[in-house]
Amino acid sequence: MLYTNLTFHKERGNKAKLMLILIIIVAIIHFYLKIRLIFEPSLFNHYLQKSFDVALTLLVFNWMGWSSYSSYKRIKDQEIYPWIKARYKILSIFSILLSIQAIPEFFFTPGAEYRAPNDLYGVIVFGITSILAFSFSVANILAWTMPNWLKRYLNHGYQPSEDMEFSEDELMTIIKDQLSTNKT
Repeated sequence: MLYTNLTFHKERGNKAKLMLILIIIVAIIHFYLKIRLIFEPSLFNHYLQKSFDVALTLLVFNWMGWSSYSSYKRIKDQEIYPWIKARYKILSIFSILLSIQAIPEFFFTPGAEYRAPNDLYGVIVFGITSILAFSFSVANILAWTMPNWLKRYLNHGYQPSEDMEFSEDELMTIIKDQLSTNKT
C-alpha cells in the first residue's frame, strides 16, 4: 500500500488518502484479529480473521492494479514508447491477478491451511498461490527493470517523432509531470 501510494498517488488528492486510511484501518483490524485468534481460537474468530485477510489483500492489490491502469489510461494516447505503456499494463494485470490469491484461503478449515500435505485442497491452493505470487514477482521485475531485449520487442514497429529523443530519466520526468497535472 505504501508502494502504491508513493508511486502513483504522492501529492495527488484526497481519494488516495482515503484509500490509504481505509487500508490501514483494515490492516490494523486484521492484525488484531490474527492475535486474537492465537489466544481465543474458535471457528467464528478463524473466519472473521480470514474475512479481513481477504479484504486486505483485495484492497491492497486491486488498488495497485487500478492505480497502474489509471496511469496507463492517462498516457495511452501520448507519444510515448510502447514499453513504458506496457509497464503499466503489466503492473495492473498482475496486481489484480495476485489479489485473488487470498480468496481460496478463506475456505481453509482451522489448522489445515498449507501444513497438511495430505489435504488436496491445501495443496491445490498452495500451488495456485505460489504460481500467482511467482508470476507477480517476475512481472514486477520485468516491468521495473525492463531489459533491453524486452524494450526492443515492445517497441517493434514504433517510430518516434524526430524530436522525441529522451533518456529514460527524462521520460520518467515527463510522465511524472503529465500524471501530476491530471490529479484524481
